Amino acid sequence: MNNLPKLRLRVLHEVFAICSFPPDATLPDWADRPSIFSITKTPKEITIVCEESHVPGKCKKSENWKCIKVEGNFALDAGGVLAGIAGPLAQNEISLYVISTYDTDYVLIHADDLDRTVSCLSEFGHSFIGMSP
Repeated sequence: MNNLPKLRLRVLHEVFAICSFPPDATLPDWADRPSIFSITKTPKEITIVCEESHVPGKCKKSENWKCIKVEGNFALDAGGVLAGIAGPLAQNEISLYVISTYDTDYVLIHADDLDRTVSCLSEFGHSFIGMSP
């Protein structure tokens, strides 16, 4: 695990929710906002990740997630990017939820685990942008 890339990470200020819908549900208007959001559809479900403040009260959801953005662009075949985050978090029993885009990755962790996550990933050699030491 020591050969994995050391990453520059940024904790986003928003709080996110992860919502679940049946596969035949109509995509809600509130999901498409100017901030980060992700919609994944499979034959069994639709999952929407977006700012918690945009989610109405009545839907199946998990709330209070913070998002860590991997800074920089990575080729789709770049190896070890997520392993360098997931491995240390798993060793510290911190769960995560990942959103990947063409250019980078976003790792969501429960807000209650944020301090432990920053400490764990910093000890692994990653750096956090915009945070006081």
